[in-house]
Amino acid sequence: MSTRREGFARRLAAIARQAGVADPDILGEQLALLFDGAAARGTALNSGHTRACARSIAESLVDAALADGGATSP
Repeated sequence: MSTRREGFARRLAAIARQAGVADPDILGEQLALLFDGAAARGTALNSGHTRACARSIAESLVDAALADGGATSP
């Protein structure tokens, strides 16, 4: 299971790298952790509100990472 979860973080980091994020590995880990935590909390609380909260946090993380690294054009 951990290999699959690590692969998910690596795929997120690859996307962040393509977007020009300064530290894509960190953002990939942050987003993967957010996803895992939100999924667990949503299941435990049987709540759909968790998804909206997680999306808002993810948007903030991505915006901050792009502001720090600046997006590069292909």
